[in-house]
Amino acid sequence: MELEVRSREIVLRPPDLWDKVRGCCKGSAKEAERELDEEENEWRARRSRTK
Repeated sequence: MELEVRSREIVLRPPDLWDKVRGCCKGSAKEAERELDEEENEWRARRSRTK
């Protein structure tokens, strides 16, 4: 998650997954997909705890 503070405002942005996809060429496509799925599941779990 990216965090930016503007004046009296806090702006949260989800990570740019396309950067991860482009930079993941070290392994197979299945490994990259699994890694992205794990990160997405972690993000969703953290998000549901804060609601």
